[in-house]
Amino acid sequence: MTRHKRWLLLLASFGIILVFIVAAHNPVGASGLVQIDHTYTAFGPSSEKVSVATTPGELVVAYVSADGNSPGLAVTVKGGHLPWTMVARSNAQLGDAEIWSAVATGTAVAVKATPTQRGLDTELTVVTYTGAAGVGATATTSAPTGAPSITLAPLSSGGLATMVGFDWTASVDRTLPSDQVLLNQDTDPLGDTYWAQYDSSPTTSGTNLTLDDLAPTSDQWDLAAAEILPASPPAPTVTPAPPVVTPPPVVTPPPPPVVTPPPVITPPPVVTPPGSLPAGVVLQPIDGGADFYTDHGYTKAAPLDNPDFFPIGIWYPALNDSGDIATYEDLGINMMDRPDGNCHLSLLAGTGIYAIPQVGECGGAGGSGIGAESVGLFTDDQADMNYGPGAGYTYLQNIIDNEPPSVSAGRFFWTNYAKGVMIWETAAQAAPFINDFSETTSADLYWMTDEAVNSPWGAAPWNQCAQFYALNRDCTTDEAKRGSNYGSTIDYLRSLESPNGWEPIWGWVENGYPFTGDDTQFITPAEMNWAVWSQIIHGARGIIYFNHSFSGPEQDDNNFENPYYTTTGIYGQAKATDALIKSLAPVINDDTAQGYVTASPAPTTFSGIETMAKYHDGVFTVFADTRDSGAATNIPATFHVADAGATSVTVVNENRTIPVVDGTFSDTFATGATVHIYRVDG
Repeated sequence: MTRHKRWLLLLASFGIILVFIVAAHNPVGASGLVQIDHTYTAFGPSSEKVSVATTPGELVVAYVSADGNSPGLAVTVKGGHLPWTMVARSNAQLGDAEIWSAVATGTAVAVKATPTQRGLDTELTVVTYTGAAGVGATATTSAPTGAPSITLAPLSSGGLATMVGFDWTASVDRTLPSDQVLLNQDTDPLGDTYWAQYDSSPTTSGTNLTLDDLAPTSDQWDLAAAEILPASPPAPTVTPAPPVVTPPPVVTPPPPPVVTPPPVITPPPVVTPPGSLPAGVVLQPIDGGADFYTDHGYTKAAPLDNPDFFPIGIWYPALNDSGDIATYEDLGINMMDRPDGNCHLSLLAGTGIYAIPQVGECGGAGGSGIGAESVGLFTDDQADMNYGPGAGYTYLQNIIDNEPPSVSAGRFFWTNYAKGVMIWETAAQAAPFINDFSETTSADLYWMTDEAVNSPWGAAPWNQCAQFYALNRDCTTDEAKRGSNYGSTIDYLRSLESPNGWEPIWGWVENGYPFTGDDTQFITPAEMNWAVWSQIIHGARGIIYFNHSFSGPEQDDNNFENPYYTTTGIYGQAKATDALIKSLAPVINDDTAQGYVTASPAPTTFSGIETMAKYHDGVFTVFADTRDSGAATNIPATFHVADAGATSVTVVNENRTIPVVDGTFSDTFATGATVHIYRVDG
């Protein structure tokens, strides 16, 4: 049974606004050590947001129930620069019930819940708790019929058992047992109920507790439950002292028999198991985590979670015939990032190449041309520059809210930005663009070719470089045309995320001349390779080639199919770069080994060696590039690895090895654009 929720729009046309936001202070109170401080609620179509006042150290818990036309719906909760954690999700039936938690810092925060299936209704209930240490036991359950019921196995005594539910069948108020309290409840005219409740009795460690409703008894439902742990255990029960009893007379026991002790056995020496980490090394998951897309309910994007898959895409690619596909397969391209308007997506079937079409294209709003090849949806390009903060936020949210759930279900949203986010806007203005309107983000700055002349310090070029690094001067051409600047773009985008690293960031590299009116600045094959690897070294989870030239000797909207870019080496370099990325994808997609490697000279804005260490299948791999001038030659570098057992490094794709002595090895970078990858052997 499929329904399209249009009643909100119809009623809105009669002047009724069906979005409710309520805040209450300790509405009912709670027994035990945990107490409800405030409750905030919102209900309406698509994503919902509430403003929450907090005190430092308070536990903030978001209870979310969302409508859906298919099982497997998921919700993302974020806001307030808090490290939100999803603690329970129940979505086996239609719709979803979820619980998220975070610890407050004491500032007012805007908490937002965004379901993957847009346009349908969501109830958000945010509760701040005092006397709480965090979330303990959790449980989820679903059923196609019957009275809603879920059982928790509490880990504490004096805690609070809570539950959130969604009923897809009917708009019916819950009938609760006498010992349970309703936190919030909403219904809609098309037959759904959204609610949250808790048990008024404090939990007892080791004693199961059931949260349930007496009615209705024949609807389908999803339930998620969580125990709110008390900040300190209840006072122990004091047992009265027993009466004084005169002890019996002392009886001397007989001496024990003589026993010969067993022989002394020397234990074997302690051996560090293979694959254990050296001291001081910490593994950091890649941005968003290895299974970001499936973990967040974007089931259509599951191929992107394959550890052997690293997204290498083209912006606005042509999809006209099998010749286009043959070119992309030869290059190692596996993503079509916002295909052109022809939208012949069926050409991708069985190729292992995936697409992210723009919202409203490839079949219009109904998405009739979008199939299994499409893993996500592109909102729009450069809303930060075209609209700015405020208006840009509204513009993007309207795009998301108006996308039919039949198209958006199971697909993530991707948004691209540019100089607005990266340069013109404050971090506070840019952060909502990064955090609120997509689940994968990118921003394009074309360092090698953007010789901007509108400098605040005169007519000198490369002012975007000076603005990005907050220099009180223009950058020189040499400083701007460095691949390491592309890596810095990734770092800045991550710094805007809340929390840092919560979503994948993709990087951009031009392969020709992306601007008009300038035939002098272009990117070379070595520079393009440098820019790609610098972004990967800085944590990019995908690469996009800007495959167009708007000036220069060969203007084209598909450089990779223009013979000029083959003769200049751009095509061949992209093919070699992509092949090496593909071969190393399992390594790149694995954990980063923080604290494993240091390089000398250390990296600064315009000099030194920058590195990334990865740990995969018990082996460390070090990726390194320079921040020096591309014109520099024979740049010496020394590396120290935190691995006393390392004996040598194999330089990947270069057919050579370097000895490691006391954890140290040295190498030379032929030019500033050189990139080295070292597999540590031991």
